[in-house]
Amino acid sequence: MNLRRRGDFAILETGTMAVASLVLTLLLVPDTWSEQRKLESVQALAEAQKIAVGVLRFAEDTGRQPISNSAGEEFSYLQGPGELPAAPEWLQGKGESLSAFLLQNGSGFPNWKGPYPRDMEKLSHDPWGRAYLVNVRAFSSEDRERVWAMSAGPNGRIETSPSDHVCGGDDVGVVAR
Repeated sequence: MNLRRRGDFAILETGTMAVASLVLTLLLVPDTWSEQRKLESVQALAEAQKIAVGVLRFAEDTGRQPISNSAGEEFSYLQGPGELPAAPEWLQGKGESLSAFLLQNGSGFPNWKGPYPRDMEKLSHDPWGRAYLVNVRAFSSEDRERVWAMSAGPNGRIETSPSDHVCGGDDVGVVAR
């Protein structure tokens, strides 16, 4: 085979460049995905921290935990906007919007000085499109459960138990109490 012929050389050159491009793409894409996932996790952690601070400031200002409205209706969890994550242990009982406590004084709580935190104008879903959750029933728990502000992370399942000391699975959260 004579590689000096113009057509064969061009095909060999093109094939080599295509293989080299494919190898570079395969080497660089995982790093890009990894960096994107890290950035999303950092964003979720910052939002969970803001929500946790907001819940604690609400309690400090109003003198009550965000577990019921002024009509006495009790809640097990508070949720932000977005699709609810898979969280069987967390979603037992009745839920209420985080906005009802942190951004609006929908129940007319005396001494409400929100929004909580002050720079929060609106709540958004986590980077993966799901709602942040706060397991407020733990405020009245005698089992030493922690109050978490939590994102289910990329897999969409909360794998952290309220009694855990650290986040489980790929969850992203902050202990508020």
